[in-house]
Amino acid sequence: MNTSHLSKLTDAELNSAIEAYLAYSKGEPPRGETDNARRWYPIRQERQACCEQIRDPSRAYPWSLWKHCQSLAHKEHLFKARHADVLALKKWISTTTIDVEKCDASAIIAELRRTKSTSVKH
Repeated sequence: MNTSHLSKLTDAELNSAIEAYLAYSKGEPPRGETDNARRWYPIRQERQACCEQIRDPSRAYPWSLWKHCQSLAHKEHLFKARHADVLALKKWISTTTIDVEKCDASAIIAELRRTKSTSVKH
């Protein structure tokens, strides 16, 4: 698999992409609270600029922000990752034997380095 896009990323960019992808793929629940009408609101640290485009929770749609906060776009904003970086990572992971449910960022970085070193042509 061509890792050229991923190899151009800084450590911080790669870590952001990995954290966003893992949070999304593992279905990590967003942090927030419900009010007495059972409407869900994200806590201050969870709320991102992308949330502004989503309807405010109401009695008819109490989980509108929660559903959005589960999305890949929101996780990318939360971890300050670029969409292209996350997509490149997702594509690369699909060609490996990595079990995303059981791994962390360090395991992905180790596999990426191993793959990169074995794909170098002499």
